[in-house]
Amino acid sequence: MYILDPNVLKPPMVYKIGYDTMNKVHYLIEDIPRFNEPVKYYGNIVKYSDHFFNTFNVSKGSMGVMLVGAAGTGKTLMSERIANLALSNGYKVVKVVNIKVDIALIDFIDSLGDTVVLLDEFAKNFYHDMQNKMLTTLSNDSGGKKLFIITENSKSMISPLIRNRPGRVRYRLYFGKLEKDVISEYCIDYHVKNTFTNELLELYDGSATFSFDHLQALVSEHLMYPNYTVKELIGILNLDILGGTKKYKLVEVEDLDGNMLDFTPHSIDYVEWFTDNDENYYYVNIKNKKLKEDSDDISNSRPNNIFSSGPISISYSKKNVKYSDDKEFIVETKKYKLKYVLTEDK
Repeated sequence: MYILDPNVLKPPMVYKIGYDTMNKVHYLIEDIPRFNEPVKYYGNIVKYSDHFFNTFNVSKGSMGVMLVGAAGTGKTLMSERIANLALSNGYKVVKVVNIKVDIALIDFIDSLGDTVVLLDEFAKNFYHDMQNKMLTTLSNDSGGKKLFIITENSKSMISPLIRNRPGRVRYRLYFGKLEKDVISEYCIDYHVKNTFTNELLELYDGSATFSFDHLQALVSEHLMYPNYTVKELIGILNLDILGGTKKYKLVEVEDLDGNMLDFTPHSIDYVEWFTDNDENYYYVNIKNKKLKEDSDDISNSRPNNIFSSGPISISYSKKNVKYSDDKEFIVETKKYKLKYVLTEDK
């Protein structure tokens, strides 16, 4: 006679997974009835969370959603809203946190019946070998219909056997820079002064990254201290990535044979590391310069008699930056090695 696993019969609520070391079995622990939700959602969180859950709800089998982006960009907020939609439709939700990941755990997850499984910071808990062992579970319906919600800061941390495989993980959504209109909408809702809103929008235009966490922190501080400017608040808040641009100057150029080349020195505006579709770049703006001709070199950037008037923007991929700190960075392109140093030039 088949005995149904009692974990399958658990009522809809949020659970964590525990482990009985004596009997060597996993079990579900009641955590919370459901996740707290904000008064209002901004951006596309409602649109896409509805889309993802509705697809799962009408489908016959298991499905995955991958949410990728830097911390504070809304991944967790979306995953929790999807989970609440599931709870309202009779599914239980299981968080996989603070537990050893092994084959026994994967088998346990597979046995849970109709469930939403939250895999937050996926790569932190599931190393590549364990991710690969999850492949069958991600598309297996024999243990019940499941929605796997994977969150991760970088897609490079997720196994290539999971990426670009919609049969295993149907959806992938990138979380990058906050939509600009969200700033205006949020500031109207919280009765922020127009002058401060305009300062935020100016900061947004000059920043490589700007998350909802950044917006909330700045507006919250402004409402408490309305006489501060955005620049003053950035000087005291823990928002280094929004701390404005740093100026660097190109000081040395050499070819691959080590020959130093003559070039016209120029200053650049340098924006710190940021993530764009999961690739890390130095983004720099060269003032009053542009390339005379196209180049097959990285970022179309070559020194020595190739610059003319007009501004351009170039990007150096992280893999080409061979050395960097706050005072200088060295970039190796296909044909040149370029050294930039920090300067106080205006």
